[in-house]
Amino acid sequence: MATTRVVLKTFLKQLGQVLEASGGIPALHLCAEQKFDVIISDLNMKDMSGLSLLQRLNDQGVLEQTRFYLVSTDPLSPEDIAELKNIGLSGYVRKPFVKEDIIGIVRGEND
Repeated sequence: MATTRVVLKTFLKQLGQVLEASGGIPALHLCAEQKFDVIISDLNMKDMSGLSLLQRLNDQGVLEQTRFYLVSTDPLSPEDIAELKNIGLSGYVRKPFVKEDIIGIVRGEND
């Protein structure tokens, strides 16, 4: 299991149910089966980028009721973030992140 997923799951289990996907394609399958309040995705995944996942979920209408956050070690410019918000991005967290950042996302404090 990827280190980021382990850390996120540890933080998030304290707040309620956590489902995880091993990549973008499994995440698409999960989102087809049920609704989520929040999706936190790494920008860099093996099977598809977090940007591709964002676009596909937006195209499917999933992000109308779900907040979507990207985490990454790669910096995103304010212009990139603004453009991505036009297709459903709720926010971006740069690694390394702290527990409070992630908990704030789930509680809707970082919107």
